Amino acid sequence: MATFADDTTIMAVQDSVEEATEKLQRAVNKVNNWTRKWLIRLNEGKSVHVDFTNKRCQHIPITINDKVTPHSNTAKYLGMMLDAKLCWKAHVKKICKEWNKIKENVVAHGKKIGPVDTQ
Repeated sequence: MATFADDTTIMAVQDSVEEATEKLQRAVNKVNNWTRKWLIRLNEGKSVHVDFTNKRCQHIPITINDKVTPHSNTAKYLGMMLDAKLCWKAHVKKICKEWNKIKENVVAHGKKIGPVDTQ
């Protein structure tokens, strides 16, 4: 488990998807019990389940508060987009989209993009 501010990730590494899912569900249940004890509410709507693997596998659902966590091929953690194959494609695409949006705003306001004056 890794936590920074309000971002938390729970990972399980095993040889089979079934074993990893069981291990992951146990960890999620422990976190859920801890948050209930300290009166913290988990936001199931912002949670996703990603299987990081190069193999084809059958998705096994994970539940939080008896609600199935949506399965996704990408997850955002600490501002980085991680995809199921860990190949950075989703993150690079996101950065390019943001950069294009910045360029459009600069052009729309009639400013030039150039070197920064350090004086």
